[in-house]
Amino acid sequence: MKRKGYNDIKKQIEANERYLDNNGIAKIRANRSRLKSTCYRFIKEFSTLEELNEIKDIIDNKIKGVKNMSGFEKLGFGWFILKERDYDVFVVALKKDVNVWFNTMRGCYMSTLKENAKCLNEEELKQFFKEKTGKDYTAEELRKPNLYKKYLDDLAILNFGFDNKQIISGSDYIESF
Repeated sequence: MKRKGYNDIKKQIEANERYLDNNGIAKIRANRSRLKSTCYRFIKEFSTLEELNEIKDIIDNKIKGVKNMSGFEKLGFGWFILKERDYDVFVVALKKDVNVWFNTMRGCYMSTLKENAKCLNEEELKQFFKEKTGKDYTAEELRKPNLYKKYLDDLAILNFGFDNKQIISGSDYIESF
């Protein structure tokens, strides 16, 4: 049964704030969405020609930086890469964002991200482990496979094949890497 929500907008806002306070990854994603919306609104409604030119320069520099990246980073997803090997990349997603099934032809588990789901970026992964362990992890610590063994009920490690322009193969579901 679908939840009906709150009749009073204040109660809905309080419930949203409670949810975000208790879900660090959702809070990071909501903040990113809010920043993006603010940026769009500023550009559409308030920016001057001088500011638009400055924003254009920032965007051009960002595009040049992405074009100079190598490997999977060049695709611009922003996902945290646990391990990269030739044209394979290992990334992490919340298990609730992943469909997993057994492929009898290949003899292994396969997975896909659910619609509109994303793998975790570095900030989201750091927040996940801070909530679970109370410790702040560095990017290098997050690349250690033994860190994930205790959290495979909540996380899924995915393996994608890619070329320089796009993901070219689906994802194997990895129990360990």
